[in-house]
Amino acid sequence: MEVNDLIDYLNKDTGQVAESKGKAAELLIQSLNRRPEAQYARNEKLVLSLILEAEFQIIDFTDGPSVAHQLKEMTKILGLQLEHALINLSGDDMAEFPKELETLKPLLLKLLNEQAPASMKEMAEQILNRITAQQILSQENGPIQNLLLTLPLNLGSAQTDLTLQWSGRKTKDGKIDPDYCRVLFYLKLERLKETVIDMQVQNRIIKVTVINGNGAVLEEAAGQYLDILRENLEKMDYRLSGVSFVNPVNEKERDQGVKPIPFSEAGSYSGVDIRI
Repeated sequence: MEVNDLIDYLNKDTGQVAESKGKAAELLIQSLNRRPEAQYARNEKLVLSLILEAEFQIIDFTDGPSVAHQLKEMTKILGLQLEHALINLSGDDMAEFPKELETLKPLLLKLLNEQAPASMKEMAEQILNRITAQQILSQENGPIQNLLLTLPLNLGSAQTDLTLQWSGRKTKDGKIDPDYCRVLFYLKLERLKETVIDMQVQNRIIKVTVINGNGAVLEEAAGQYLDILRENLEKMDYRLSGVSFVNPVNEKERDQGVKPIPFSEAGSYSGVDIRI
């Protein structure tokens, strides 16, 4: 693959973005397969292939189990569990490259220690810092577990980031307690712009608040789906107490409310309280 071929596809007008991205991915895969094996280790090829496959895949949000599976796969591919996997590896496990290590983070760490253009290293370091920041912001404070996670998301032909801020307690055996938690979803959508979904779970009773500048419009559009949501939650032994749609009170509050915690403020967890 010539570099100019890839550049041409990446410089298409916005109306051809989806097609261009797909073609770029195809060219990258072809390049990986044609290069001598000495230039790309087997595991590097596997990780890059997985990343490309996840990047250009559109999630079907009408299929809940599929969405959950794909989001879990994204966290694995990014390498958010790398250190945990290393701690739990034995000497025998290192005989072959473990699947837990076939992720983006170790590839970025390797790239920073190799001869590469400064611009490439700078980009790799930015991505690595973003992954590491998410790990730092995910804290355990006694029985309370806090999690901040940002994942790339394809919504049709549009791209955005999904930021999930989760706070909850653990059970006696160390597992996440599904009966009590609070989850905040931050999204910047193409037409609806900044959107926050605040979901609170108390004793398996769920209350949802959608914060958006078009609250009344969203409430009218979502009305026909609330019964479906309630029925599906009951199948999982949850009860929906209500869904409310509100507008930000003012511009200052909107700016404060919809933005995830900056990575520079990683000292302590704030913004999410839970009552047990």
